[in-house]
Amino acid sequence: MTDHKPVRRRRSYTKAFKLQAVAETREPGVSVSEVARRHGMNVNVLFRWLRDPRFNVEPMFLPVEVRAAAAPVIDQPIVAERLDLVIELPGEARVRCRDEHALKIVLRALRQAT
Repeated sequence: MTDHKPVRRRRSYTKAFKLQAVAETREPGVSVSEVARRHGMNVNVLFRWLRDPRFNVEPMFLPVEVRAAAAPVIDQPIVAERLDLVIELPGEARVRCRDEHALKIVLRALRQAT
């Protein structure tokens, strides 16, 4: 008697299906897990599509309010090392970025959180 291991096959999805599933996650009150269950798929696959710019067809913007800084006016050009940007998020959360690298990390995290 020979032992036969079950062969796991990787499912493939059409681009149209991927776009549809990603669009379903954008509906108000719908969770990514709910969409994955509805289609009988692993939630991690759907999260990967959400991070993939090819399937993120709708631009998503966060509300931004620009205010004058209380800091004194500087006559020198602003360079990345002197960046001092405060991002106010819902729920009174604030993120302060003091350099370009920190700003990139914050923007990347915000993009993934949406």
